Amino acid sequence: TLTITGGTDLVSASGESPFDPVFDVSASGSRADVTVGMGSGSWVVPRDNARIEVKLDRSVEWDLIIDAGVSKIDVDVRDLKLTALEVKTGVSTGTVTLGSIAGAGSGSVPVKLDTGVSAVTLRIPEGQNVRLTVDKGLSNIQRPSGLTRSSEKDGKDIYETSGLTPGSRYWDITLDAGISNVRIEFY
Repeated sequence: TLTITGGTDLVSASGESPFDPVFDVSASGSRADVTVGMGSGSWVVPRDNARIEVKLDRSVEWDLIIDAGVSKIDVDVRDLKLTALEVKTGVSTGTVTLGSIAGAGSGSVPVKLDTGVSAVTLRIPEGQNVRLTVDKGLSNIQRPSGLTRSSEKDGKDIYETSGLTPGSRYWDITLDAGISNVRIEFY
């Protein structure tokens, strides 16, 4: 299980793994690269019950990439300041919870959800502006009634909330779903 939430240190991680966990932080100027992982090896399910909890500083702007592979995920980034989010799931189940878009001004915050054979719920705060571009493959996509189809581009369906206007701040979500069950909901 991979759990990500907000915290007060730049990054902290705890948990257990049958392998040598990976934890690396490197800084250069105002940029820090953080790598956290469970390690690699041959998994034996259900004997190898690995878990890792990662906490990221709420006061830092994050361009976050999560490569979940085969796992259960609970990504609650509602307290984080995101400049971009990419979640790659292979064979996974779990939830990704977004918060309010940080910062003033206009423009989008890109969110890419790339699912393989997964069951994932994406939670978005009620009242947030959203553009959702869907390439669903053989997947089942459930979306709330507040996201209405606005157009199609390159064979992908585009949905938007009614409050999305030129110049507004919004979550620009791209969903590339293989053979998955994806539920999008407002909370």
